[in-house]
Amino acid sequence: MRTVNVHEAKTKFSRLIDAAHAGEAILVAKDGKPWARLVPLETDRPRRQPGLQLLRRSLAATGAASASPHRCAARPSTP
Repeated sequence: MRTVNVHEAKTKFSRLIDAAHAGEAILVAKDGKPWARLVPLETDRPRRQPGLQLLRRSLAATGAASASPHRCAARPSTP
């Protein structure tokens, strides 16, 4: 972890946030004491939907997976 003082952090802020975005953790010190930390953001993971895999497996086992649940064959398309 790289350590920089507040003055250097203000001067090189753009470079420091680029480094943090690239995965580096940077400690900002004030009067030689740790004051703040620049770290990369955690990536957003898609929200988990409990039971979705089980539903997909059961649909695949019954052969219903090939039919799209979002389209209705009985309804004609409108121009």
